[in-house]
Order: sequence, then C-alpha cells, then structure tokens
Amino acid sequence: MAAPDEGPNDDAERARGNAALLDAAAAGDTDRVTALLDEGADVAHANEWGFDALGSALWESRLDTASVLVERGAPVDLDAAAALGDVAAISARWDAATPVEDTIGAYLGACRSGQVEVIRWFLANGVPVDLHPPGEEWGGIGSPGLHHAAVNGHAPAVRLLLASGADVTLVDDVHGSQALAWAAGAGHADVVGLLLEAGADPRHRNLHGRSASGLALDNGFGDLAATIDAA
Repeated sequence: MAAPDEGPNDDAERARGNAALLDAAAAGDTDRVTALLDEGADVAHANEWGFDALGSALWESRLDTASVLVERGAPVDLDAAAALGDVAAISARWDAATPVEDTIGAYLGACRSGQVEVIRWFLANGVPVDLHPPGEEWGGIGSPGLHHAAVNGHAPAVRLLLASGADVTLVDDVHGSQALAWAAGAGHADVVGLLLEAGADPRHRNLHGRSASGLALDNGFGDLAATIDAA
C-alpha cells in the first residue's frame, strides 16, 4: 500500500514555506506574507543567520510588513522593538541590554529603520553616535548607524546623526565604503545631499576602487552620479 500523502504540512513543504516567508518579508510583499502565514508558515522561523521574518522585514525597512508580522505573533526582542520605534519597550528592557548583542543591534536597527525618537533616546542614554561593530558580530558588514540610515534613505535620521556628530569619513569593514557610497548606490538623492553638505568626500573610493558616483551609475542613477561628480 502506498504511503498516504502528507499534504502541505510535511517537512519539505514547511521548509519551503518558511524560506518563502523570509523572502516575502524582506521584499515587503505583505499580501504574500499574509498568504504564507495562512498556509502554515512559521512566523518565528529563523534562518541560519538568525533572521526571522520580522528581522528580514526590518532589515529592509519594510515597516508596514513588519507591523503585520507583529500582529500575527512574531516575537519582538530589543532589536525589533528599536527598529519598530517602541521607546517604551526599549526603556523597560534597557537594564538587561548587553553591549554587543543588544545595544549595538538595537541602535543600528533603529538607524536602519529611521526611528528618530529611538535614536535620540539611545544617544541621550550614552550610546556613541558612531558605535561600530565588527562585521562578524552584526549583519555581516560592520558599519556605523549613519550608513544604515543612509542606505534606506531616512533623511531625518541622517540629519539627527550628523547633528549629533556622526563622522562622515568612517567606512564599513567589508567594502571600505563611506555612508555617501551606500546612499548613492541606493539612489537616495536627498541623503546624498545631506552627506555632501556635511563634508563627505565625493572622490573617496572603496576597497574595490568604486566611488559613490560610480556606484550610483552602476545602479541606474545617472543624474545622481552627475550631481556627485559635480560636487
């Protein structure tokens, strides 16, 4: 007798659904996220790097999708609370924070999601504006909060960080790129303008020999590349 069909809840199908959930969350595809959860995907599933669906959405600043995931029961740790802008939750958990595992991830998550009030709270509570973890300890690329705010186009957060003394000359650990290059490669003209006004070097080249204007051009932002070259 043939084995009965295990249906959509067998291990392979479940693994595919969980992987698809993380992809959909990172892409900000809220409808797909909802459908996958309705089909049985695990909202708390984490990949080999420790990212769950909520972390994937927040990494890409998909805040609408993140809100849906929270409503569907996604676990919210200190990092996620910071990226979601929940100052009260951060304040309540602050005594339990550890410098590397919690403080760094939470602060950089707030920068990456553009949570100005959370960033302001961290700075007021002694977190250095240029807190810069080694890449192997956070996200694979060690870089200051300014980079993370810049790459997702969060101009108000960039303004706050610059006003608080963020160093525009710092580079990430892997590519040797300044925040200007991260913003330029993502096409965020307003952030590029802020960084140039703050003294970022438009001629700086990373470890691969790429300039901010070159990265903008590589990604189809020709007008922005021309603006940087003219600076």
